[in-house]
Amino acid sequence: MHAHIYRRKEEEKRAKDKAAKEKPFRDFCKNQKIAEEVHQLANPVKTNFDDLAYANGFFKKLVSNKSTIDAIKRFLLEPNHKDKLSIEDCEFILENKKHYTLMESVGKKDTTIEEAKRLVEKYLNNVEATKMIIDGISEQGVDTIIQRKQKEEEADKKAKTEQRQLEQEEAEKLREILRTDGVKGIGSPSTKRIQN
Repeated sequence: MHAHIYRRKEEEKRAKDKAAKEKPFRDFCKNQKIAEEVHQLANPVKTNFDDLAYANGFFKKLVSNKSTIDAIKRFLLEPNHKDKLSIEDCEFILENKKHYTLMESVGKKDTTIEEAKRLVEKYLNNVEATKMIIDGISEQGVDTIIQRKQKEEEADKKAKTEQRQLEQEEAEKLREILRTDGVKGIGSPSTKRIQN
């Protein structure tokens, strides 16, 4: 019976200690208006307050992005954890948020941050290309698709340029005809015949 009372007192003591350690965390979250979603992801005893504040800002900037939660989880991991994202990694995600599928893949640990950086550098503003790669198409396949698209766009551009040139030539011929007829004037025999 004494062992049961002793265990219960130990549990109560641990609960009090935990509550005492978590109080500064709760106060910080309240005072800094940390989003509930971020608050829930953090460890009240182990999470650094600076990391928590940064994660909150990161969350607010990407609030509509599903990958935010996974990326924040990775950012709030303990400092030496192998999957922890750095501030620089989060900045990269923010700067390249248009590559939504790729950034979501980073958050879920399906793609390393290094691989994401390489793909963004290679495909720059081509969000469709990074999405195709995450969807399972090889880089070689994506490169082939991009080259084919570029050739089609160049052919379309060439055809439009040629069409504009033809239209300009036709317009010039028409202007020349009008100028030549305009020289004859109203009193010329050709216009008199038309007037009669």
